[in-house]
Amino acid sequence: MENWKDIPGYEGTYQVSDIGRVKSLSRTVKRSDGKELNLKGKILKTNDDGEGREKAVLSLYGKAKTFRIYQLMAITFLNHIPNGMKVVVDHIDGDKSNNKLSNLQLISSRENTSKDKWRTKKSKLPLGVQKSRSTKNPFVSQIRINGKVKHIGMFKTIEQAAKAYESALSLI
Repeated sequence: MENWKDIPGYEGTYQVSDIGRVKSLSRTVKRSDGKELNLKGKILKTNDDGEGREKAVLSLYGKAKTFRIYQLMAITFLNHIPNGMKVVVDHIDGDKSNNKLSNLQLISSRENTSKDKWRTKKSKLPLGVQKSRSTKNPFVSQIRINGKVKHIGMFKTIEQAAKAYESALSLI
């Protein structure tokens, strides 16, 4: 069963469901000429933002604003307060178009960038792991904290180096 909730800041005007659909509610609005206009509620059409994420346009008092669906979901159901990049909304399965509430979580920006699914195409190594010149321990792990690089250690396998990085990350 689909559960609907009012979108904060748009109460009584728009709602979002736990499966990622957005609807406008039936309401009466005053036009600029003073006449009243009855608007019928409907499920909004969404569009791709060009990066695989769905977006919708909400309008209030004549001002339109575009939101990504996952942002509306997090604000409404997870009590997310957008704050730059400190806490971000993560799609657990890595599919940016899967906006079901069960697929969304709030995590730190650093956690989000360290996830394997966000590896750069340039490097196949996990974040925080680099190749070293040593043949005995060919992988080095390090982490940047407050702009300074901290050496974690040298390791025989990629997995050991990645695990050490994740452990250091969890201590921050």
